[in-house]
Amino acid sequence: MIHFKNHKGFSFIEMMIALTLLAIFGSSLFMMQSNLLTRLFKTHVHVINLFEMDKQILQFNQKLQDDLAEKKSLDAINLHKENQNPEYVLDAKVKAINQNSALFKNFDKKIGIIQTTIQQDRRSSTWHTFAYIVPPEKKDSKSDQDYTNKQEKS
Repeated sequence: MIHFKNHKGFSFIEMMIALTLLAIFGSSLFMMQSNLLTRLFKTHVHVINLFEMDKQILQFNQKLQDDLAEKKSLDAINLHKENQNPEYVLDAKVKAINQNSALFKNFDKKIGIIQTTIQQDRRSSTWHTFAYIVPPEKKDSKSDQDYTNKQEKS
């Protein structure tokens, strides 16, 4: 085995090649991490909007039931909400179901479709949710009188 006495460390060219390779791999890792963080932030905002929209749909469903109890027409019931942080616009309305459809017949005319549209970042998404529409209770004066008569006899 031959030993060179004046060989101490790496040459300049070897160091430059190592630094170049390190820079290439380091920049690609940096770009990948940057892209990952951007997608993570967009996903976070999207999930927040989904939760917010779910909350709005629940509030709209409550409003729907209250308005139906007041005997308002389905066409008059809608929701428009504009939010600033995160910025989006939400519109919800009840769509009529085709009277010839099996869905309309099977649920005895007690179901409606809530169409919710959310607009954010120049994108529009539409969601459809089914809602049970409670028919207004009919007061039967005869049954009320019978009940009060039974109470008085007791």
